[in-house]
Amino acid sequence: MSLPVADAHSHINDVRGLSARELASKFLSSGGWFIALVSVSPADYNMNISQDPLEVYLNALRHHVSLCKEVRSSGLTVSCLAGFHPDDVEFLASRGLGALGALKVAMKVLEAEADLCRKGGLDGIGEVGRQHYKSLPERLVASQLVLERAAEVAQDLGCVLHMHLEDVGPDTVELTHMALSSRGIRAGPRIVFHHAKPNMVAPATSLGYSATVPGRTEALIDALRLAGPNFMAESDFPGWEGPRILAPWNLGINVREAVAKAGLGEEALYEINIDNVVRAFGVEPP
Repeated sequence: MSLPVADAHSHINDVRGLSARELASKFLSSGGWFIALVSVSPADYNMNISQDPLEVYLNALRHHVSLCKEVRSSGLTVSCLAGFHPDDVEFLASRGLGALGALKVAMKVLEAEADLCRKGGLDGIGEVGRQHYKSLPERLVASQLVLERAAEVAQDLGCVLHMHLEDVGPDTVELTHMALSSRGIRAGPRIVFHHAKPNMVAPATSLGYSATVPGRTEALIDALRLAGPNFMAESDFPGWEGPRILAPWNLGINVREAVAKAGLGEEALYEINIDNVVRAFGVEPP
């Protein structure tokens, strides 16, 4: 029997792509046992924010939670996360709200997400963080404030936090650690550096954080050589299939190939797909 496969950061979008049942069926068929489903923006559902941006974001949040429940009912272990992406700050700020208006919407959305985490509807907050591209200074500040508030909520409630950052390398890890520590946020495995570059894994995990690495063979090999199997693999699947899109059902083959090329064995596969997932997400192993 092949080792169960985990996807530590993926998305689902039944408007533009696969339904919950289709996604679950394809991943289960490839050996999947766990998937972290992270919310998408209302625009990805073709929702119009022109009338009441907050209500639209809350509707998108409710829809995401319902999709998580449906995937979970298929037999997959699911960690359901929702946040306020830096792109959402950009989107709202550029459409008349400005950075401050976008921040106010974000804080209200975080309140709703905190309530869901408290009641068991969500397992974590994410993605939140900083833009990985050039932005206006005030939008970067707003995004950083969203990240810091989300980290406080996650720590207070004991839920997972997925961070979307600029990923320039070890400096991103150290700067983020300094910013969070200044707010009283303690490093721990439930705070995840999402889409980490291979050279970020060792700095992040040495401080006590978790990291997910894009599940393409080359990136996985680099991460294994630099840090060993101390990370999780992610597809960052957008919810629909395409020629160059990495899907959850591609991860098993890619991780196994990378582990073999790095000269490691089954124990490394177990750490990436099970041990590190259990530690970060607080789920029961398969």
